Amino acid sequence: MDPRIGWLPSLLAVTVIATIYCEAQGKGECDSGGCLVRFAMPALRSGFRATMIDKKTLAVVWDEYRNDDVEYEVHLLLMDTKGEQISPQFTANTWSTSEQSSPEVAPLPSGDFVVVWQSRGQDLDGYGIFGCRFDKEGWWVGNEFQINTWTTGEQESPQIASLLDGGFVVVWVSLVGTRWTEGGLGSGVFGQRFDFLGNRVGSEFRINSRPELHPDSPALASLWDGTLVALWVSYQSEKPYARVFGQRFGMDGKKIGPEFQLVSNPYERQEAVTVAPLTGGGFVVTWRGYTDDYENGIYSEIFDASGNKSAGPFKVSSVNADSADQGFVSSLSNGGFVVAWTALSRTGFKIFAQRFYPDGRRKGQEFLASMRVGEHQIEPSVAPLPRGGFVVFWSWDYPHSYHIDMRWTDRVGKIFEE
Repeated sequence: MDPRIGWLPSLLAVTVIATIYCEAQGKGECDSGGCLVRFAMPALRSGFRATMIDKKTLAVVWDEYRNDDVEYEVHLLLMDTKGEQISPQFTANTWSTSEQSSPEVAPLPSGDFVVVWQSRGQDLDGYGIFGCRFDKEGWWVGNEFQINTWTTGEQESPQIASLLDGGFVVVWVSLVGTRWTEGGLGSGVFGQRFDFLGNRVGSEFRINSRPELHPDSPALASLWDGTLVALWVSYQSEKPYARVFGQRFGMDGKKIGPEFQLVSNPYERQEAVTVAPLTGGGFVVTWRGYTDDYENGIYSEIFDASGNKSAGPFKVSSVNADSADQGFVSSLSNGGFVVAWTALSRTGFKIFAQRFYPDGRRKGQEFLASMRVGEHQIEPSVAPLPRGGFVVFWSWDYPHSYHIDMRWTDRVGKIFEE
């Protein structure tokens, strides 16, 4: 037996039936837009994320209820670009007391990859941020390690990005009202750099500038020039609406330019921010916008390599736009980007997607990414594939339990093949 399965022997039956299948070449649920690939595991799961670790392999992570159906743990498997499972599904975290959730994954230039997550009680006070490095075959490299050094209160919502020097940066939100007054750095968005071996480089650093704005839900991207950009949602106590702010910074954690804010419509609430790098050094941001006149939807802005706005804001969603939610943006290997989101249809919530050129022009029409009828599809995420392709992930909740589906497409919306 693969020892990776041995971390959770009681889930062996789940692991066996978790083998995915791809109904390709006219079999089963395929159409001109792509082919459905299904995880059929009978457990509640969410937070699906994936990344290419080489030209043929994706590392896929999510959080899933363990056997007691009370708390989450982080699961991991490797897949090829045709949807075939090439490693067993196993538990990525080795410390299994309490809950581990909200995983994120990033590749390293060495071919290894790093998974990070939040773990309750492991740093002895609320949630802390932890991670582990894995090799290209999915084996642990070294031990699970703690990322945050400040442990008072809650450290939540980790994000990770790889660096050009082979290392990586992790950012998260520190939620503790007394951190500023106790002589610390204040509640906010923080980061920590690591080298390619997983060793700390320097100390924990603060990214946001205004702790009184109560930052939350960060997003992170590594840009082509080696710098990074982080965005987050800030809830202003004196105003009823959340806003999205951002900050560019270098590998050393030093800020590049001032903190910036997205569109300043005073009547708009902004939530669920995501960000992706663009060819040439720029980046694209999406968020869920709400206004008092019900102009709701998924919106986007594009920034150039200097951090200046170059396009937008523009509305991404058009079909049933008022119900659009849970947007997710990913860059594509051909230079463009794709956005996926959830919107209400006549048969429940479905996943829609739209491709774009780097300048924000639409590439083709908005399309339905999910194919099933009679169930809700929610929580989309996207991972790029070679030659401009991408895979859209989502969860579905029929009948009364979450499953995970994926659609594999190429750059023209058909079944992706190498």
